[in-house]
Amino acid sequence: MTVTAQGTAAGLVDWRTVERLTRLIPAGPSASRSARASSVAVLRRSAQEAPAWVARITGLNRAAQQVTETTRVSVVDRAGLVRASTRALRGLMEQVPALRASEAVQLVGAAEVAGAMSLLATRLLGQVVPTAPSRPHGHGTGAATPGTAPVSDMTAGGGGEVGSPHLLLVAPNVLAVRRQMDLDMLDLPAWVCLHEMTHAVQPGRCTLARSLPVRLHAHGDRRRRRGRIRRCR
Repeated sequence: MTVTAQGTAAGLVDWRTVERLTRLIPAGPSASRSARASSVAVLRRSAQEAPAWVARITGLNRAAQQVTETTRVSVVDRAGLVRASTRALRGLMEQVPALRASEAVQLVGAAEVAGAMSLLATRLLGQVVPTAPSRPHGHGTGAATPGTAPVSDMTAGGGGEVGSPHLLLVAPNVLAVRRQMDLDMLDLPAWVCLHEMTHAVQPGRCTLARSLPVRLHAHGDRRRRRGRIRRCR
C-alpha cells in the first residue's frame, strides 16, 4: 500500500503507517479449528437466509432480491475487517479535494485512522462497506475463509459485481460476544445477518441514500467555489 497522491483528503493520511499500526490489533478469542469452522459455517448460512427474512418482514421484496443477487459476503477475521474498511475509507477520501499535507500531518492522520480501526475491529460484528463513487472494491479482503461472492452463490473463489455492496461478518467478534453473553449458537449470527442485510436493502430502495456521498461531495465543491468567488470580489 502506497501513500495516496496529493490533492485529495486521502493524502492527509500515511496509509503505510496505518497498515503497520493496525497489525498490532489482537486477533480475538482463541478457539479450536472445529469451533472456528462451525462459526463461519453458521454465519454463511445465516447470510444466505437473511434477505428472505428482510423481504418477509419489510415487504421490500424487489430490493431484497437485488441484494441477494449483488451483495458480496465475506466472513472475515479482524485483520480482514480492517483491510476492507481501510480500503473503503481511502476510496471515499479520494473523492474529496484537499490541500497538500506535510509528513507530520500524514502521520497524525495515520494515528487517528489506525485508532478508529482498532476500535472497530474489536467491536463490530458485521458491517456493510460503502462503495466509493468511482473506486470499485477489489476481491480478497483477508477473509477467515477464502472467497467473496454474491449471497446466492457463496462459493470459494467467487466474486460479486464490481461496485456492489460488500457485507463483512466478523467471525471472532461474533464468537466472543456469543461466549460472553452465553447466547445461542444460531440466534446471534441470524440476528447479525438480518441487521446488516437490512442496511444493505435500504440503499436499493432509496436512491437518495445510495447517491448521498456523491451529492454531499458536489455540494461541498459548490460551496467552496462560491467562497473563492466571494473572496476574489
